[in-house]
Amino acid sequence: MYYKLDNGMGVYLFQRKNLPLISLTTVYGVGSFNEQKHEQGVAHFLEHMMFKGSKKYPLGAIDLFSHVSGGENNAYTCKDYTAYYHLLPKGSWQEGLNIEKDRMTSLDLDQGEFDSEKQVVIEELKMYQDEAQELLYDAMYESLYAKSSGYFHPVLGYEKTLNEMTLQTMQSFYEKYYQPANSFLILLGDFEIDDAKEYIHQSLSQIPSKAIESKDVDRCFHVTNRKVIQEMEQEYPSLQIAFPSNGFSKENYILSSILEEYLCGGKIGRFYQLLCEQNDLVNSVQSFCDSQVEGGAFFFNFELKDIQDIKKILTIIYSEFENLHNGAFDLEELEIAKTKVLANYCIEQEKLDDYTMSLIPFCFYSKDGDAYQEYHSLKEAFSTVSALDMTDYIQKHFDKSKQVVGLVRDIEESDPDLFLWEEVQ
Repeated sequence: MYYKLDNGMGVYLFQRKNLPLISLTTVYGVGSFNEQKHEQGVAHFLEHMMFKGSKKYPLGAIDLFSHVSGGENNAYTCKDYTAYYHLLPKGSWQEGLNIEKDRMTSLDLDQGEFDSEKQVVIEELKMYQDEAQELLYDAMYESLYAKSSGYFHPVLGYEKTLNEMTLQTMQSFYEKYYQPANSFLILLGDFEIDDAKEYIHQSLSQIPSKAIESKDVDRCFHVTNRKVIQEMEQEYPSLQIAFPSNGFSKENYILSSILEEYLCGGKIGRFYQLLCEQNDLVNSVQSFCDSQVEGGAFFFNFELKDIQDIKKILTIIYSEFENLHNGAFDLEELEIAKTKVLANYCIEQEKLDDYTMSLIPFCFYSKDGDAYQEYHSLKEAFSTVSALDMTDYIQKHFDKSKQVVGLVRDIEESDPDLFLWEEVQ
């Protein structure tokens, strides 16, 4: 069930009574995309501060409530939205909603806590910068988008911007975007629909909501530096290849999920077979489609055994891309990939928190509250995908002229000769 409160806040109610548990999630339509230059990193920083106390729930009260009730809570920030979730026994979700109401309306942004947490966020940023694939991930977005785009900069921001950020900057950001009309609630689990609707109405419908001015920011791709080389101390070189992708949709989700399994899905994936089993060139392979509102990227990650093998590795990868571009899908392997995707889809529904995490992007990106129907139509849709569908997807999204390749090498190694798919003779 989906409906909106009078103040514009969306509500999703999904019953599931196999266990006496409820997940309660509040999603705000704001992420790093919405940040201005001097705010870069504030959406994620604010996520941290949302646990530092509000009018009725002082510092530590949220975690204490979760512990005492036998539940858990957490949050995350991405480029398009920020989500806060609780997993609770069925009799405790109302208090969880009270917490979300209080920190939506009465967050206590204290200067001392702000200064202290800023250092925590900066350390988190540095930790991610010490991970080769994370370093490349951010570099890929900086290569795929123009600086004017909200997708250009990392979700965590930059150290300089964070150091210069003021409490007032965060307060203004919070007051602007943490509005009922810019959010929605997901209640999933063992509850009665009428009781839940009544309590949600009493708790949230009277919160006033301000209009949010739309931000005219470029979401389009602007591919610039297509060969990225970074350096850091590490045992094995890391290779990453990225292609621009279209925004989140049911169709893109289905096809990208199957392609991920077909190429990198464990030891039977094409790239694992070609690069690990047959040629012993890499330690690991991984792929994922990172879809946003109107863009994103399809990533391939490889941990290399020896940087001297880069030419052979890229040649094998690009040869496989060329084969798929020409429709050369192995039908037996494609059926295996579809089966694995379907199995993962079923498994993610077994645990309430995993189920919620899977529903969130559908709730955010879907139109007119069709998220539940879209998500639960995937089972049939996965099984009907053909090799022709996959070929069309490859031809549409894997554009040679927009590919970006990146490498993180050890500081003692020299730059290898990176080359692009379109440069293969």
